[in-house]
Amino acid sequence: MNVSYILLLLALLPSTSPFHLFPPPRPVLNLHSSQKKFDCVIVGSGLGGLTAAATLQRLYGRDCVVLEQHEDAIGGVAHSFTLKNSAGPFQFDAGPSLLTGLSRPSYNPLRQIFDLLSLPMPPMIEYDGWKVQSKGEMKDLGLEGEGEGWVEFEVKTGGGGFGEEIERVFGREAMKLFTEFTDLILEKNGLYESSCGVPPFVLRGDKYAAITLTRSLPSLLKIGPKGGKILTSSFDKFYDSFISKSDRNPLAETFLRNYFNYLSFALSGYTMERTQTAPVAYMIGDLHLPGSSVNFPEKGTALGGIIDVLVSGIKEKGGTISNSENVKSLILNSSNKCIGVRSNDKDIFARDGVVLNVGIWSLPGILRETLRIGGEFDEGFLRERIEHAEGKHVKNARKMFERAFLTICFRFNTGNE
Repeated sequence: MNVSYILLLLALLPSTSPFHLFPPPRPVLNLHSSQKKFDCVIVGSGLGGLTAAATLQRLYGRDCVVLEQHEDAIGGVAHSFTLKNSAGPFQFDAGPSLLTGLSRPSYNPLRQIFDLLSLPMPPMIEYDGWKVQSKGEMKDLGLEGEGEGWVEFEVKTGGGGFGEEIERVFGREAMKLFTEFTDLILEKNGLYESSCGVPPFVLRGDKYAAITLTRSLPSLLKIGPKGGKILTSSFDKFYDSFISKSDRNPLAETFLRNYFNYLSFALSGYTMERTQTAPVAYMIGDLHLPGSSVNFPEKGTALGGIIDVLVSGIKEKGGTISNSENVKSLILNSSNKCIGVRSNDKDIFARDGVVLNVGIWSLPGILRETLRIGGEFDEGFLRERIEHAEGKHVKNARKMFERAFLTICFRFNTGNE
């Protein structure tokens, strides 16, 4: 979860985008009518769906199918496209395109998945930061002044220079508050160190968290008797606890909150209120400990090579990836268990389970269509899930998406832009 996925381009393309995807489309496979039952059905071929399929197929020997709605693309929002104007063609990455912890063994869950499944990580180049621009009311940006304006600053990794950059743009009080907070996270036996002692695969936010965290109890106790609850709860609780004990300038606190909402959104698509504490702690170490850096593949697009390796790893063990699959609804049994999906007017069943790797704005429509069609399931159960899927956190995520920082360029270790 410390995979520091920061969105370089926040304008995610709809499935009907006229732009040409780049690199060239991967081979397309569509399910034949006879292929209707698998051990696991994964809806969506984004990073989450592909890593789930690769793990189930390679590590657990499950027969998996990945269903993707696009006709000729795999990778979900993790793709690239080209635009042309009078200056020539320009290539853009959509989705996760600023990465950390991939160039060497690390606590990055994506890197851990590749190592665990014996998949080769594409060679990576290391960078030391990126520039950020944002527009809004001056006070909402953490700046002195009235009216609307722009802010531009450079996020510097590796433990050097970012504090000075914060002081230059946002003032000394903002720098002091940022330093105090990150020092708290990175201190010995602190949140980052304890988080690193807990494998990201055992972290979860539901009632079963205590079971999966049992083996990591020594690491959790380093941050207190409630260590497990701190790591699996939302980051805003840890943040607000710190702020309540700090002497703070309102503008400095606005900067700090914006920055950590930015990082949280980059990780989960949500603000601090809906992002687990552990991934944010991982990310702070990935960005601000001495020697840390940002990665980008030596060849190709941000995640193109990674997607290709995952696809090959799934197919190598007999897994299936099918394009042009328009999943409209789920199939639930009388126990309210999802046993399959309806795609392109055919039923695809799962012996073990279904993984929905779809966007938070697509999920409510799938659930509502399931309710409309009906079945043996408890309608009250499904209505509760729809209400949750359309809840306040989704609306907040949309607002954050609309006003999130826009990262505009890399900065090389050499200092060349």
